[in-house]
Amino acid sequence: MDRVQKDYLSAGYAVEVTSKTDTPVHRGFLKFPGLPLECGLSVLPGQKLTIRIDVDSVPPKGAILETRLVTRHFPVMFLAHDLSSCMAGKVLAVLVRGYTKGRDIYDLGWYLTSPEKPTPNILLLQNGLRQTDWEGLLPDEDSWAEVLLSHLTKINWKQAEADALPFLEERADSVLLDKDLIVGELEKRLK
Repeated sequence: MDRVQKDYLSAGYAVEVTSKTDTPVHRGFLKFPGLPLECGLSVLPGQKLTIRIDVDSVPPKGAILETRLVTRHFPVMFLAHDLSSCMAGKVLAVLVRGYTKGRDIYDLGWYLTSPEKPTPNILLLQNGLRQTDWEGLLPDEDSWAEVLLSHLTKINWKQAEADALPFLEERADSVLLDKDLIVGELEKRLK
């Protein structure tokens, strides 16, 4: 994080850096004071743009990497998990997080309804579950949707929606938090 801070300072950015490394997941925060005002994203001079960086020092094995090109605001290429591995990470989060996070449910809805129709990278999902206190059977190609469906019967859907709504750019995107939609998509995938 010190190097990241030096790089941003040398590029002319005011940046504050903090980090925490007391678990296998190392967490750092980059805070850019005044940047939201400068970019026209805020009218508050003291507001900071914060970027959180998490680095898992003991990631589960099995992820598939690919080079991606993103052209949303400007072209940038980066190495990332493929869609199946990303979905496995989201399924893992839904199954093992100690509370229901609305963003996890929203993201799950996105994966289940995306045109690519990804399925989770089962090896990565199983290895991730092995690293947690998971007590159930490890899901496989045939049972992952059933395991997820069983877990989703226990969540508070209204709470998940309320948790995610403040982060949605468009209110219409809340359809991806709909219980019937998500359950229906999972039921289609039951083998």
